[in-house]
Amino acid sequence: VTYTDNVHSATGQTASGTATSAVLAELTVAVSFGAGTYTVSEGAAVSVTVELSAAPASTVTVPGEVTNQGGAVAGDYTAVPTTVTFTKSDWQTAKTITVTAVDDLVDDDGESVGLSFGALPSGVSLGTQATATVTIVDNDTAGLVVPRGDLSFDEGGEATYTIALGSQPSRDVTVTIVSPDADAGAVTVMPSTLTFTSTNWDTPQTVTVRDVDGIDTDDVTIVVSHTVTSADADYENLPADDVAVRAAPPEVDLALSVGRLGLFW
Repeated sequence: VTYTDNVHSATGQTASGTATSAVLAELTVAVSFGAGTYTVSEGAAVSVTVELSAAPASTVTVPGEVTNQGGAVAGDYTAVPTTVTFTKSDWQTAKTITVTAVDDLVDDDGESVGLSFGALPSGVSLGTQATATVTIVDNDTAGLVVPRGDLSFDEGGEATYTIALGSQPSRDVTVTIVSPDADAGAVTVMPSTLTFTSTNWDTPQTVTVRDVDGIDTDDVTIVVSHTVTSADADYENLPADDVAVRAAPPEVDLALSVGRLGLFW
C-alpha cells in the first residue's frame, strides 16, 4: 500500500513521498482491554485480556497500571504480569493479566481493582476500552457466631453458651452482656463483657448463666442481651439477638433457648 504526498516548495517544485503499509500500521495500532468489567471471588483468579487492533511495525511492550478501589489494598490481590508484549507474528493472540483475589478472613465488601495502561510505546495508542475494573467478591460476613441447640441446667445450677465472631475485625470488638433478671438478682451472667481481637476473633468465648434465686415459677423467661461496639465499621452497633432462658417448675430443668445471633456453626 502506498500513497503520494505532493508538497510544494518555495521554488514551486513538487516533492513526493511514499509510505509503506508498515508505517501505516504503526500509526494506527491501538491497544485495548478485552472487556470493561471482570469479577473474581476471593481465593480465585480471573484473566483480563489485552488486545491490539492491528500488527505492530515491530515488537511492542505495553505497560499496565493497577489502582486500588473501594478500600482494596495491595495485599488483597495480585496482578501479573504488569506488562504484555506483542510481536508482528502473534499480535492477533490476546495477552492476559491474571488478577488473583486473596482469600482473607475480613468482611471487606466493595473492593475492586482498576487496570489501565501506562506510557505507551511509539506507534501504539489507546483503544476504545482503555480501562478495566475487576470486582472482588468477598466471602466473609461480620456477625456473632453461636452454636445451635438448647442447653439446660437444674434449679440452682448453671448453663453456658459460647460466642465468636464471623469474620476477622480490623479493630477490637467488645460484646457487652446484660440481663434485667441479673439486675434483679435472680441470675448471674458472667462475664459482663467479651473482647475479640484480630487474633482471637474465631476462638469461642464462654458466657455462663447461673440461677442464684431458685427460680420456681412457670413460664418465666430470662433474657440475656448483647450489645456490640467497635471502631471497625462492620461491627460497630452490629445487631445481635437475645438469648432467652425459659424457667421450668421445681425439679424440672431450665431450658436455655439460644436464638439466632447473627451466624451459626
